[in-house]
Amino acid sequence: MSEQSTAPFIPPQADEQHDSDESICLYAILPAGLLALMPLAGIDADRPVYILESSHLQAVVSRVRAARFDLPALEAGLSNPDWLETHVRAHQQVLDSLVATGQPVLPMRFCTLYRDEAAVQSILSAHAEPMRVELDRLGGKQEWGVKLFVHGKMLRATILSPDGSSGDWAQNDEIMALQTKIDGLSAGAAFLFKKKLAAAVDERAEELAFSIALRSHERLSSCAAEAVTNALYKGKDLPQMFLNAAYLVVEAESAAFFESLGQMDQLYSAAGVRYEVSGPWPAYNFIQLQLDD
Repeated sequence: MSEQSTAPFIPPQADEQHDSDESICLYAILPAGLLALMPLAGIDADRPVYILESSHLQAVVSRVRAARFDLPALEAGLSNPDWLETHVRAHQQVLDSLVATGQPVLPMRFCTLYRDEAAVQSILSAHAEPMRVELDRLGGKQEWGVKLFVHGKMLRATILSPDGSSGDWAQNDEIMALQTKIDGLSAGAAFLFKKKLAAAVDERAEELAFSIALRSHERLSSCAAEAVTNALYKGKDLPQMFLNAAYLVVEAESAAFFESLGQMDQLYSAAGVRYEVSGPWPAYNFIQLQLDD
């Protein structure tokens, strides 16, 4: 499940009090036309997904029982990890099935709820033209996520002992000079130089990790229509993340994107660099549409 799966697109209208015991959950908007959906459950498992058509657009929706998705129920659910996992996953499965059709998709925020079908139709009517333009812009493209992780211990080992698999990109004149000097000294005399060497290797490792991330992003960006970097997630566990990016790739040119990714993996993997690829996703990171309620 992607951490982007709850990214907002259109701010939902307030779910005002009304007589119906059901509301409408909006998952996505697509171009008008035939859309063959496999039987899918929505976020309310007993209410299947279906299509609302307008002249140029179609909305993917499902009914939800108001008692299960009114404000108090949502507040309770959002604080319950099991409830959140189950329902966000159901939302994402609907979006995954839409992406698999090959049509451009405008994804909605998790639990974008409207009073009734008429409220959804009103959104489609009010914003039909900018939505259509945005769908045209995204047609034939897919979003792919790429994270780059570096195992520091492996990278430091590569810096100290560069071999044929890493070429000369890991070498450093200062470190090589320190290694040569230490080799000619006794153990006692070499103590301070070893501390200096360790500090130089740590500095070089961090410099290289960010450099590899930058090179990777520049190369992948050259194979994409658009690219964006997102916040890094740093933790105590190894390896550490040095790139968290998304790429909007033209489907017809995706072979070059993945060929570049494979070449970089081959170049850097022995030094502890790992690429994690996810997708294809709806274009969460590349929606340019700004709508007002």
